[in-house]
Amino acid sequence: MWRFTTESVRGALDVGYDADELLAELSEVGQIPQPLEYLVRDVARRHGEVTVTTVACIVQATDPALLAEIAAHRRLSRLGLRLLAPTVLVSSTPAERTLAALRENGYAPVPIADTGEITIRRSKSAGSDAQNGKLILLPGGQVAELDSQLHHGVYTLAEPLPDPHEHARRLLESQEDAEQNGRTWAIIGRNATRLPTAQQSLLGFVVDRGVRAGITLTDGLTATISHGELRGGTLDAWCEEAGDYLEFPLAEIVEVRGAY
Repeated sequence: MWRFTTESVRGALDVGYDADELLAELSEVGQIPQPLEYLVRDVARRHGEVTVTTVACIVQATDPALLAEIAAHRRLSRLGLRLLAPTVLVSSTPAERTLAALRENGYAPVPIADTGEITIRRSKSAGSDAQNGKLILLPGGQVAELDSQLHHGVYTLAEPLPDPHEHARRLLESQEDAEQNGRTWAIIGRNATRLPTAQQSLLGFVVDRGVRAGITLTDGLTATISHGELRGGTLDAWCEEAGDYLEFPLAEIVEVRGAY
């Protein structure tokens, strides 16, 4: 007598079987009772409803557009960033390295402990009798400083001093980005003539913002691409199927669609 349970069927699915394959092997032994087929297919239907992913750290922001920009940043692709929700990114790189890479590319992240507190500690100034303060994150994105000498949990807002050099750098980068966007649209418009305007724009985002998209070529080949660069009339982009950067002639791209 063979006894089948939800756990035993799930165990087979966990090691790589699917419902049809499992039923086909069982049918070689004898006729499959209808309740058993129902059991196998019901377990298979629910198998994978919950997924478990290993991540090194989480990146969060209140602005979805900012996180989308970070996820699409070509220089941050080595972090293995993946958008789980509009305000949540996961990174395959440990928190310290992720923080360093974000700061290197002009962002201003802060580390968050498991308790939800910002883990920055101020160093005591020479000759100062004040104790080190602790920064915490308040609703709305404000940062507050908890002075350990204050009583009854009184908080004082800690506003960072403006950096004129950083502001000037960002203004220059914005101007350069606008010029780059104009060149991108011009090159795509001249070469990707098989695409309607909306799909040309989406292809431009693959280049300027590193977004992920699916494309189809004239020979029927399809690919999922991101982090593209234009080289004349050719798009050099990361191809997920190939696991490498490939070149795609713009004139041979017949469709571009969003990939989520």
